[in-house]
Amino acid sequence: MTSWRQPVQGLRPNNQPPKMRALSGMASKTSPAAAAPRVQAARSRALPQSSEAAEKEEKAVPATASSQKTTDVSSHEEMEVPRITPGPLRHLSKADLYSRLRQYLLTEDQRKVNGYPFAHPERQGDAILFTSDKPKKKSPTCKVCCRCGHEYLVSSSSGLVVREEECCYHWGRLLSGPVNGEWTIRYSCCSAIMGATGCRVAKQHVQDGRKENLEGFVKTASKESANGAHPGIFALDCEMSYTTLGLELTRVTVVDEEMHVVYDTFVKPYNEIVDYNTKFSGVTEQDLECTNTTLQDVQAFLLNLFSADTILIGHSLESDLLALKVIHSTVVDTALLFPHPLGFPYKRSLRNLMSHHLSQVIQANSNGHNSKEDASACLQLVLWKVQEDAGVSHDS
Repeated sequence: MTSWRQPVQGLRPNNQPPKMRALSGMASKTSPAAAAPRVQAARSRALPQSSEAAEKEEKAVPATASSQKTTDVSSHEEMEVPRITPGPLRHLSKADLYSRLRQYLLTEDQRKVNGYPFAHPERQGDAILFTSDKPKKKSPTCKVCCRCGHEYLVSSSSGLVVREEECCYHWGRLLSGPVNGEWTIRYSCCSAIMGATGCRVAKQHVQDGRKENLEGFVKTASKESANGAHPGIFALDCEMSYTTLGLELTRVTVVDEEMHVVYDTFVKPYNEIVDYNTKFSGVTEQDLECTNTTLQDVQAFLLNLFSADTILIGHSLESDLLALKVIHSTVVDTALLFPHPLGFPYKRSLRNLMSHHLSQVIQANSNGHNSKEDASACLQLVLWKVQEDAGVSHDS
């Protein structure tokens, strides 16, 4: 197997077949980033960060709440959620499982470094981030496309683009490896060399916006548990679409520790959708036509379901919490639980982790990702980790 080359600064590699590797920047889940860090090598040159979408592609109660199964997701979308609770774990009580999972909780410093939202110390309902990559202040009508990096203008009143202009971008990761005896960096989506014209065309530019829009947050509260009960274990995943404000929540799925779906709903964003982001969100215009559920409805349900001590599991969970506008500190993040060999800020994708540890293929649907599949995958990985650390055979 060919040995890996020195990584590119600001990009994180992902395990790939021999002779190739993926290079990716710190991004959340759904949109290509557009910055251009430099190659930290002899042949130094600018590299665009790979996409959040590529990161996801490559990238679980109070006893009374567990029965509140809610869904308004169309029946055509139903899929069988695989359940692989390892044999030895079947003998654990839920309270014992909760106790074991606490060793994997992120510390406050880990949450700060990885961009988790915290309650603003002065403004109620606002959040604050501690990451160093805070967005630069620009004119409120001048935006930077998170897919291709171009600046574009929007109306100060409607948020719509002032001039229609196609967005030409690469949705894939940057792959670095030898080709015909030379080391090259190419896009995984089309195999074009770095810097080539984008292989995908969207009707307009879009912005992420989640780190700029830090109002309207809610925080999970402490609750007393009944005797013998535990605060709960859930895994969740969100899907987002682009609106005039940026990325907004359009679907959320929550599964419990037994892999049962307890909440799954499409969500109608407050602002006008300009791109459904279907290739990665799996959400279409038809999915939202009959949906009246709002972000506030979702927040109300989750605050009833969760307490401050409920363990939430997800992959790059800060991205989901930003979309949900929920502040929660008791989290297990599979992107950090299974660290990349090169360390922070490199992260392995959810798809890669499932393939490597559980020999399962996820995110293979050409119609986009499925939040039920991804939430369940996160939980399966964590259950596998518990069994692995316990030193118990997976065939027991």
